[in-house]
Amino acid sequence: MNRGIFTVACAFCGLVASEGLVRADQNIVISSSTQFSETPHDPLSSNTTETMTVRGTGTVFTFDGVWNNGTGTSKTYWKLEDDARINVTGEARINDNMPDLINARPFYVTGTGTIEFQAAFDADHTGYLSGMTAAANVTAHGGDGSWANDGFSTINFGGDVTIVTNASQNLTSIHKLGTDAGGSLAHTHHGLITISEGDGATWVVQSADQAYDGGINWSSDWTLRTVTDLSFTGVYEPEAKVAFGSRGPNPATLTKEGDGALNIEGTQLYAPGTEIVVAAGTVNFHTDPSDYGPWYQTWHWPVNKADADGGQTLALTVEAGGTATFLAPTSGLRSLTSEGSISICLGSADVTGVKVDVLTALEAGGDLVIHDDGTLGVGMYDLFDAVSLTGSFDLNLPAGINGTYDSSNGVLTITQVPEPATLLLLTMAALAAILPRRTVCSRRLTT
Repeated sequence: MNRGIFTVACAFCGLVASEGLVRADQNIVISSSTQFSETPHDPLSSNTTETMTVRGTGTVFTFDGVWNNGTGTSKTYWKLEDDARINVTGEARINDNMPDLINARPFYVTGTGTIEFQAAFDADHTGYLSGMTAAANVTAHGGDGSWANDGFSTINFGGDVTIVTNASQNLTSIHKLGTDAGGSLAHTHHGLITISEGDGATWVVQSADQAYDGGINWSSDWTLRTVTDLSFTGVYEPEAKVAFGSRGPNPATLTKEGDGALNIEGTQLYAPGTEIVVAAGTVNFHTDPSDYGPWYQTWHWPVNKADADGGQTLALTVEAGGTATFLAPTSGLRSLTSEGSISICLGSADVTGVKVDVLTALEAGGDLVIHDDGTLGVGMYDLFDAVSLTGSFDLNLPAGINGTYDSSNGVLTITQVPEPATLLLLTMAALAAILPRRTVCSRRLTT
Protein backbone atom coordinates (compact mmCIF):
# COMPACT_ATOMS: atom_id res chain seq x y z
CA MET A 1 0.00 0.00 0.00
CA ASN A 2 1.34 3.45 -0.88
CA ARG A 3 1.85 5.75 2.08
CA GLY A 4 1.25 9.39 1.23
CA ILE A 5 1.71 12.73 2.91
CA PHE A 6 -1.33 14.54 4.27
CA THR A 7 -0.56 18.12 3.23
CA VAL A 8 -2.30 20.75 5.34
CA ALA A 9 -1.93 24.47 5.84
CA CYS A 10 1.15 25.48 7.75
CA ALA A 11 -0.72 26.80 10.74
CA PHE A 12 -1.88 23.24 11.42
CA CYS A 13 1.49 21.73 10.61
CA GLY A 14 3.16 24.03 13.12
CA LEU A 15 1.44 22.56 16.15
CA VAL A 16 3.76 20.49 18.31
CA ALA A 17 3.13 17.50 20.53
CA SER A 18 2.79 19.59 23.68
CA GLU A 19 -0.07 21.44 22.02
CA GLY A 20 -1.89 18.20 21.41
CA LEU A 21 -0.99 17.25 17.85
CA VAL A 22 1.53 14.85 16.43
CA ARG A 23 1.95 14.55 12.66
CA ALA A 24 3.94 11.81 10.96
CA ASP A 25 3.53 11.40 7.22
CA GLN A 26 -0.14 10.75 6.53
CA ASN A 27 -1.00 10.09 10.21
CA ILE A 28 -2.37 12.89 12.39
CA VAL A 29 -2.72 12.34 16.14
CA ILE A 30 -4.65 14.74 18.39
CA SER A 31 -4.33 14.11 22.12
CA SER A 32 -5.83 17.25 23.67
CA SER A 33 -8.70 19.57 22.87
CA THR A 34 -7.92 21.65 19.82
CA GLN A 35 -9.41 23.00 16.64
CA PHE A 36 -8.57 22.58 12.98
CA SER A 37 -9.79 25.39 10.74
CA GLU A 38 -7.32 25.13 7.89
CA THR A 39 -7.78 23.92 4.32
CA PRO A 40 -5.45 21.38 2.70
CA HIS A 41 -3.28 23.06 0.06
CA ASP A 42 -3.83 20.13 -2.30
CA PRO A 43 -6.18 17.17 -2.52
CA LEU A 44 -4.83 14.10 -0.81
CA SER A 45 -2.76 11.95 -3.10
CA SER A 46 -4.26 8.92 -4.80
CA ASN A 47 -3.91 5.36 -3.51
CA THR A 48 -3.17 6.29 0.11
CA THR A 49 -4.69 5.55 3.48
CA GLU A 50 -5.12 8.77 5.44
CA THR A 51 -5.57 8.45 9.19
CA MET A 52 -6.53 10.94 11.88
CA THR A 53 -6.55 9.69 15.46
CA VAL A 54 -8.19 11.61 18.31
CA ARG A 55 -7.32 10.20 21.71
CA GLY A 56 -7.52 10.94 25.41
CA THR A 57 -10.36 11.12 27.92
CA GLY A 58 -12.03 14.51 27.62
CA THR A 59 -10.35 15.33 24.30
CA VAL A 60 -12.64 17.32 21.99
CA PHE A 61 -11.43 17.97 18.46
CA THR A 62 -13.40 20.63 16.59
CA PHE A 63 -13.18 20.16 12.85
CA ASP A 64 -14.22 23.05 10.64
CA GLY A 65 -11.70 22.65 7.88
CA VAL A 66 -11.61 20.60 4.67
CA TRP A 67 -10.95 16.88 4.29
CA ASN A 68 -10.54 15.77 0.69
CA ASN A 69 -9.96 12.10 -0.01
CA GLY A 70 -11.95 11.12 -3.08
CA THR A 71 -9.39 9.96 -5.61
CA GLY A 72 -7.76 6.72 -6.75
CA THR A 73 -7.96 3.93 -4.17
CA SER A 74 -7.60 6.25 -1.20
CA LYS A 75 -9.24 5.53 2.14
CA THR A 76 -9.95 7.66 5.20
CA TYR A 77 -9.83 6.48 8.82
CA TRP A 78 -10.92 8.73 11.65
CA LYS A 79 -9.98 6.80 14.79
CA LEU A 80 -11.32 7.61 18.26
CA GLU A 81 -9.68 6.43 21.47
CA ASP A 82 -10.52 6.80 25.18
CA ASP A 83 -14.02 8.22 24.50
CA ALA A 84 -12.59 11.19 22.64
CA ARG A 85 -14.94 13.38 20.63
CA ILE A 86 -14.95 15.04 17.21
CA ASN A 87 -17.33 17.94 16.56
CA VAL A 88 -17.84 18.62 12.85
CA THR A 89 -19.05 22.20 12.42
CA GLY A 90 -21.08 23.93 9.75
CA GLU A 91 -17.91 25.35 8.22
CA ALA A 92 -16.41 21.90 7.63
CA ARG A 93 -16.33 20.28 4.20
CA ILE A 94 -15.70 16.59 3.67
CA ASN A 95 -15.28 15.16 0.19
CA ASP A 96 -15.01 11.43 -0.42
CA ASN A 97 -16.74 11.44 -3.79
CA MET A 98 -14.71 10.64 -6.89
CA PRO A 99 -14.29 12.87 -9.95
CA ASP A 100 -16.65 10.71 -12.03
CA LEU A 101 -19.50 11.99 -9.81
CA ILE A 102 -20.62 8.36 -9.44
CA ASN A 103 -18.33 6.47 -7.08
CA ALA A 104 -16.94 7.31 -3.65
CA ARG A 105 -13.98 6.26 -1.54
CA PRO A 106 -14.41 4.61 1.89
CA PHE A 107 -14.62 6.84 4.97
CA TYR A 108 -14.27 4.84 8.21
CA VAL A 109 -14.88 5.94 11.80
CA THR A 110 -13.57 3.37 14.29
CA GLY A 111 -12.54 2.99 17.93
CA THR A 112 -14.22 4.31 21.08
CA GLY A 113 -15.75 7.76 21.11
CA THR A 114 -18.28 10.11 19.52
CA ILE A 115 -18.45 12.14 16.34
CA GLU A 116 -21.22 14.75 16.16
CA PHE A 117 -22.24 16.64 13.04
CA GLN A 118 -23.60 20.00 14.03
CA ALA A 119 -26.89 21.00 12.43
CA ALA A 120 -25.26 23.47 10.03
CA PHE A 121 -22.90 20.88 8.54
CA ASP A 122 -23.94 20.09 4.97
CA ALA A 123 -22.72 16.88 3.33
CA ASP A 124 -23.50 18.20 -0.16
CA HIS A 125 -21.39 20.97 -1.69
CA THR A 126 -21.84 19.86 -5.28
CA GLY A 127 -23.84 22.92 -6.29
CA TYR A 128 -26.26 20.85 -8.36
CA LEU A 129 -28.79 23.03 -10.17
CA SER A 130 -32.19 21.45 -9.66
CA GLY A 131 -33.75 23.20 -12.64
CA MET A 132 -31.39 21.51 -15.12
CA THR A 133 -31.05 17.97 -16.42
CA ALA A 134 -28.13 15.78 -15.38
CA ALA A 135 -26.51 16.25 -18.79
CA ALA A 136 -26.95 20.02 -18.61
CA ASN A 137 -25.43 20.06 -15.14
CA VAL A 138 -22.39 18.17 -16.40
CA THR A 139 -22.00 20.73 -19.18
CA ALA A 140 -22.46 23.57 -16.73
CA HIS A 141 -19.90 21.99 -14.44
CA GLY A 142 -17.39 22.04 -17.25
CA GLY A 143 -18.24 25.65 -17.94
CA ASP A 144 -18.65 27.38 -14.61
CA GLY A 145 -18.25 24.71 -11.93
CA SER A 146 -21.92 24.72 -10.95
CA TRP A 147 -21.84 20.97 -10.26
CA ALA A 148 -18.61 20.26 -8.45
CA ASN A 149 -17.19 16.97 -7.23
CA ASP A 150 -17.49 18.03 -3.60
CA GLY A 151 -19.58 15.92 -1.28
CA PHE A 152 -19.63 13.52 1.66
CA SER A 153 -21.51 10.52 0.26
CA THR A 154 -20.45 7.50 2.32
CA ILE A 155 -19.56 6.70 5.92
CA ASN A 156 -18.75 3.36 7.55
CA PHE A 157 -18.61 3.00 11.33
CA GLY A 158 -18.79 0.36 14.01
CA GLY A 159 -17.42 -0.84 17.34
CA ASP A 160 -17.87 1.55 20.26
CA VAL A 161 -18.45 4.57 18.02
CA THR A 162 -21.42 6.89 18.48
CA ILE A 163 -22.49 9.01 15.51
CA VAL A 164 -24.77 11.98 16.28
CA THR A 165 -26.69 13.80 13.55
CA ASN A 166 -28.79 16.94 14.05
CA ALA A 167 -30.26 17.62 10.59
CA SER A 168 -31.01 15.79 7.35
CA GLN A 169 -28.23 17.69 5.59
CA ASN A 170 -25.72 15.99 7.92
CA LEU A 171 -26.46 12.63 6.31
CA THR A 172 -24.18 11.25 3.62
CA SER A 173 -26.38 11.74 0.57
CA ILE A 174 -25.49 14.05 -2.30
CA HIS A 175 -26.29 14.84 -5.92
CA LYS A 176 -24.51 12.24 -8.05
CA LEU A 177 -24.58 10.53 -11.40
CA GLY A 178 -25.72 6.97 -12.02
CA THR A 179 -26.39 4.69 -14.96
CA ASP A 180 -30.06 4.09 -15.67
CA ALA A 181 -31.64 0.93 -17.08
CA GLY A 182 -30.93 2.13 -20.61
CA GLY A 183 -27.23 2.69 -19.92
CA SER A 184 -27.45 6.49 -19.93
CA LEU A 185 -26.11 8.80 -17.25
CA ALA A 186 -28.84 9.97 -14.93
CA HIS A 187 -29.05 12.28 -11.96
CA THR A 188 -29.54 10.70 -8.53
CA HIS A 189 -29.46 11.89 -4.95
CA HIS A 190 -28.15 9.17 -2.69
CA GLY A 191 -25.29 7.95 -0.55
CA LEU A 192 -24.47 5.16 1.89
CA ILE A 193 -24.39 4.63 5.64
CA THR A 194 -22.74 1.33 6.60
CA ILE A 195 -22.30 -0.24 10.03
CA SER A 196 -19.73 -3.02 9.73
CA GLU A 197 -16.66 -2.27 11.83
CA GLY A 198 -17.62 -4.42 14.82
CA ASP A 199 -20.66 -4.75 17.11
CA GLY A 200 -21.78 -1.99 19.47
CA ALA A 201 -22.11 1.19 17.41
CA THR A 202 -24.86 3.75 18.03
CA TRP A 203 -26.44 6.33 15.73
CA VAL A 204 -28.28 9.11 17.56
CA VAL A 205 -30.86 11.12 15.59
CA GLN A 206 -31.72 14.30 17.47
CA SER A 207 -32.65 18.01 17.35
CA ALA A 208 -34.88 17.72 14.24
CA ASP A 209 -36.74 15.07 12.26
CA GLN A 210 -34.45 13.68 9.57
CA ALA A 211 -34.91 11.92 6.24
CA TYR A 212 -32.44 9.83 4.24
CA ASP A 213 -32.71 8.65 0.63
CA GLY A 214 -29.42 6.75 0.51
CA GLY A 215 -28.70 3.18 1.60
CA ILE A 216 -28.52 2.08 5.25
CA ASN A 217 -26.92 -1.35 5.57
CA TRP A 218 -25.19 -3.28 8.30
CA SER A 219 -23.29 -6.46 9.04
CA SER A 220 -22.60 -5.68 12.71
CA ASP A 221 -25.00 -5.34 15.63
CA TRP A 222 -25.89 -1.70 16.30
CA THR A 223 -28.35 0.65 17.98
CA LEU A 224 -30.44 3.40 16.42
CA ARG A 225 -31.55 5.94 19.04
CA THR A 226 -34.20 8.23 17.60
CA VAL A 227 -34.75 11.22 19.85
CA THR A 228 -36.53 12.69 16.83
CA ASP A 229 -38.00 10.87 13.82
CA LEU A 230 -35.88 9.27 11.10
CA SER A 231 -37.49 8.47 7.74
CA PHE A 232 -35.76 6.14 5.30
CA THR A 233 -36.95 6.86 1.74
CA GLY A 234 -34.30 5.22 -0.46
CA VAL A 235 -35.54 3.15 -3.40
CA TYR A 236 -33.43 0.50 -5.15
CA GLU A 237 -33.09 1.36 -8.83
CA PRO A 238 -30.40 0.92 -11.50
CA GLU A 239 -28.84 4.34 -10.94
CA ALA A 240 -29.00 4.17 -7.13
CA LYS A 241 -28.69 0.68 -5.68
CA VAL A 242 -29.81 1.52 -2.15
CA ALA A 243 -31.94 -0.26 0.44
CA PHE A 244 -32.50 -0.56 4.19
CA GLY A 245 -31.24 -3.79 5.75
CA SER A 246 -28.40 -6.09 6.60
CA ARG A 247 -26.07 -6.93 3.78
CA GLY A 248 -24.03 -9.96 2.83
CA PRO A 249 -23.89 -13.39 4.45
CA ASN A 250 -23.57 -12.17 8.05
CA PRO A 251 -26.90 -11.53 9.81
CA ALA A 252 -26.88 -8.83 12.47
CA THR A 253 -29.28 -7.10 14.85
CA LEU A 254 -30.57 -3.53 14.82
CA THR A 255 -31.96 -2.33 18.17
CA LYS A 256 -34.29 0.64 17.94
CA GLU A 257 -34.27 2.92 21.00
CA GLY A 258 -35.63 6.40 21.69
CA ASP A 259 -39.10 7.95 21.61
CA GLY A 260 -38.83 9.12 18.00
CA ALA A 261 -40.16 7.01 15.15
CA LEU A 262 -38.27 5.08 12.49
CA ASN A 263 -40.31 5.38 9.31
CA ILE A 264 -39.26 2.79 6.73
CA GLU A 265 -40.70 4.05 3.46
CA GLY A 266 -38.24 2.63 0.92
CA THR A 267 -36.80 -0.68 -0.26
CA GLN A 268 -36.05 -3.25 2.45
CA LEU A 269 -33.69 -6.21 1.99
CA TYR A 270 -32.50 -8.40 4.84
CA ALA A 271 -29.99 -11.24 4.99
CA PRO A 272 -31.32 -14.48 6.51
CA GLY A 273 -31.15 -14.34 10.30
CA THR A 274 -31.41 -10.56 10.60
CA GLU A 275 -33.31 -9.22 13.61
CA ILE A 276 -34.83 -5.83 14.43
CA VAL A 277 -35.58 -5.27 18.12
CA VAL A 278 -37.96 -2.41 18.89
CA ALA A 279 -36.99 -1.54 22.46
CA ALA A 280 -38.61 1.91 22.53
CA GLY A 281 -40.57 4.20 20.25
CA THR A 282 -42.18 3.11 16.99
CA VAL A 283 -41.05 1.46 13.80
CA ASN A 284 -43.52 2.23 11.01
CA PHE A 285 -43.36 -0.27 8.13
CA HIS A 286 -44.70 1.59 5.11
CA THR A 287 -43.28 -1.07 2.78
CA ASP A 288 -42.85 -4.82 2.94
CA PRO A 289 -39.81 -5.92 5.00
CA SER A 290 -38.57 -7.88 2.02
CA ASP A 291 -38.81 -6.45 -1.44
CA TYR A 292 -37.72 -9.76 -2.93
CA GLY A 293 -36.92 -8.59 -6.43
CA PRO A 294 -34.23 -9.40 -9.00
CA TRP A 295 -31.72 -7.22 -7.14
CA TYR A 296 -31.63 -9.48 -4.07
CA GLN A 297 -28.63 -11.41 -5.35
CA THR A 298 -26.68 -8.21 -6.00
CA TRP A 299 -27.46 -6.74 -2.59
CA HIS A 300 -26.73 -9.88 -0.60
CA TRP A 301 -23.94 -11.50 -2.57
CA PRO A 302 -22.88 -14.23 -1.92
CA VAL A 303 -26.23 -15.21 -0.35
CA ASN A 304 -28.36 -17.07 -2.91
CA LYS A 305 -31.97 -16.16 -3.42
CA ALA A 306 -32.78 -19.82 -2.81
CA ASP A 307 -31.49 -19.42 0.76
CA ALA A 308 -33.85 -16.55 1.52
CA ASP A 309 -37.16 -18.44 1.86
CA GLY A 310 -38.93 -16.22 -0.61
CA GLY A 311 -37.69 -13.12 1.13
CA GLN A 312 -39.11 -13.96 4.58
CA THR A 313 -35.84 -13.27 6.36
CA LEU A 314 -36.49 -10.68 9.09
CA ALA A 315 -37.07 -11.62 12.74
CA LEU A 316 -38.99 -8.78 14.42
CA THR A 317 -39.07 -8.47 18.21
CA VAL A 318 -41.18 -5.77 19.87
CA GLU A 319 -40.29 -5.27 23.52
CA ALA A 320 -42.59 -3.86 26.20
CA GLY A 321 -41.67 -0.25 25.46
CA GLY A 322 -41.91 -0.51 21.67
CA THR A 323 -44.45 -0.40 18.86
CA ALA A 324 -44.39 -1.84 15.36
CA THR A 325 -46.93 -0.41 12.92
CA PHE A 326 -47.81 -2.11 9.63
CA LEU A 327 -49.24 0.29 7.07
CA ALA A 328 -48.98 -2.08 4.10
CA PRO A 329 -49.47 -5.82 3.56
CA THR A 330 -46.39 -7.58 4.89
CA SER A 331 -44.92 -10.89 3.77
CA GLY A 332 -41.26 -10.46 4.70
CA LEU A 333 -41.19 -11.62 8.33
CA ARG A 334 -39.53 -14.84 9.42
CA SER A 335 -40.85 -14.47 12.96
CA LEU A 336 -42.74 -11.93 15.07
CA THR A 337 -42.45 -11.75 18.85
CA SER A 338 -44.29 -9.06 20.76
CA GLU A 339 -44.48 -7.91 24.35
CA GLY A 340 -45.23 -4.34 23.37
CA SER A 341 -47.69 -3.03 20.80
CA ILE A 342 -48.53 -4.21 17.28
CA SER A 343 -50.37 -1.55 15.35
CA ILE A 344 -52.21 -2.22 12.07
CA CYS A 345 -54.00 0.15 9.70
CA LEU A 346 -57.15 -1.44 8.28
CA GLY A 347 -59.84 -0.54 5.77
CA SER A 348 -62.27 -2.09 3.36
CA ALA A 349 -59.47 -3.00 0.95
CA ASP A 350 -57.99 -5.31 3.59
CA VAL A 351 -60.93 -7.74 3.71
CA THR A 352 -59.09 -10.08 1.33
CA GLY A 353 -55.53 -11.25 1.84
CA VAL A 354 -53.35 -11.76 4.88
CA LYS A 355 -52.18 -8.55 6.48
CA VAL A 356 -49.00 -9.87 8.14
CA ASP A 357 -47.59 -13.15 6.78
CA VAL A 358 -45.01 -14.74 9.11
CA LEU A 359 -42.95 -17.69 7.88
CA THR A 360 -42.50 -19.49 11.20
CA ALA A 361 -43.87 -18.26 14.54
CA LEU A 362 -46.01 -15.46 15.92
CA GLU A 363 -45.60 -15.10 19.67
CA ALA A 364 -48.32 -12.66 20.68
CA GLY A 365 -48.23 -10.43 23.71
CA GLY A 366 -49.03 -6.85 24.67
CA ASP A 367 -51.48 -4.77 22.66
CA LEU A 368 -53.00 -5.19 19.21
CA VAL A 369 -54.08 -1.71 18.12
CA ILE A 370 -56.33 -1.37 15.07
CA HIS A 371 -56.43 1.93 13.17
CA ASP A 372 -59.36 2.74 10.89
CA ASP A 373 -58.40 4.31 7.55
CA GLY A 374 -61.95 5.66 7.33
CA THR A 375 -63.35 2.73 5.35
CA LEU A 376 -63.26 -0.07 7.94
CA GLY A 377 -66.44 -2.13 7.76
CA VAL A 378 -68.05 -5.18 9.30
CA GLY A 379 -66.29 -8.38 8.28
CA MET A 380 -63.46 -10.82 8.94
CA TYR A 381 -59.84 -9.76 8.49
CA ASP A 382 -56.94 -12.23 8.27
CA LEU A 383 -54.42 -10.23 10.26
CA PHE A 384 -51.75 -12.89 10.78
CA ASP A 385 -50.69 -16.14 9.14
CA ALA A 386 -47.92 -18.26 10.63
CA VAL A 387 -47.01 -21.92 11.10
CA SER A 388 -47.27 -21.37 14.86
CA LEU A 389 -49.48 -18.81 16.63
CA THR A 390 -49.06 -18.64 20.40
CA GLY A 391 -49.97 -16.17 23.13
CA SER A 392 -52.65 -13.49 22.92
CA PHE A 393 -53.09 -9.76 22.42
CA ASP A 394 -55.14 -7.17 24.27
CA LEU A 395 -57.35 -5.82 21.47
CA ASN A 396 -57.68 -2.04 21.14
CA LEU A 397 -60.26 -0.88 18.58
CA PRO A 398 -61.15 2.66 17.47
CA ALA A 399 -63.99 4.40 19.26
CA GLY A 400 -67.40 3.14 18.19
CA ILE A 401 -66.08 -0.05 16.56
CA ASN A 402 -66.69 -3.47 18.12
CA GLY A 403 -65.06 -6.78 17.33
CA THR A 404 -63.05 -9.76 18.52
CA TYR A 405 -59.65 -11.24 17.76
CA ASP A 406 -59.08 -15.01 17.64
CA SER A 407 -55.50 -15.70 18.73
CA SER A 408 -55.70 -19.29 17.47
CA ASN A 409 -55.97 -18.30 13.81
CA GLY A 410 -55.03 -14.61 13.68
CA VAL A 411 -58.47 -13.48 12.49
CA LEU A 412 -60.08 -10.20 13.51
CA THR A 413 -63.87 -10.03 13.26
CA ILE A 414 -65.45 -6.58 13.16
CA THR A 415 -69.07 -6.81 14.27
CA GLN A 416 -70.07 -3.17 14.45
CA VAL A 417 -68.96 0.16 13.02
CA PRO A 418 -70.57 3.55 13.64
CA GLU A 419 -73.15 4.87 11.22
CA PRO A 420 -72.21 8.24 9.68
CA ALA A 421 -74.84 9.99 11.76
CA THR A 422 -73.51 8.35 14.90
CA LEU A 423 -70.01 9.57 14.13
CA LEU A 424 -71.26 13.13 14.13
CA LEU A 425 -72.64 12.65 17.64
CA LEU A 426 -69.42 11.37 19.16
CA THR A 427 -68.26 13.36 22.10
CA MET A 428 -65.13 15.51 21.90
CA ALA A 429 -63.36 12.96 24.07
CA ALA A 430 -64.18 10.18 21.64
CA LEU A 431 -63.05 12.31 18.71
CA ALA A 432 -59.79 12.97 20.47
CA ALA A 433 -59.31 9.22 20.73
CA ILE A 434 -60.13 8.39 17.10
CA LEU A 435 -58.35 11.22 15.30
CA PRO A 436 -54.82 10.05 16.13
CA ARG A 437 -55.72 6.64 14.70
CA ARG A 438 -56.88 8.26 11.48
CA THR A 439 -53.60 10.16 11.40
CA VAL A 440 -51.66 6.89 11.50
CA CYS A 441 -53.51 5.55 8.47
CA SER A 442 -53.19 8.84 6.62
CA ARG A 443 -49.45 8.19 6.46
CA ARG A 444 -49.95 5.18 4.21
CA LEU A 445 -47.87 5.45 1.09
CA THR A 446 -49.77 5.45 -2.19
CA THR A 447 -48.47 3.40 -5.11
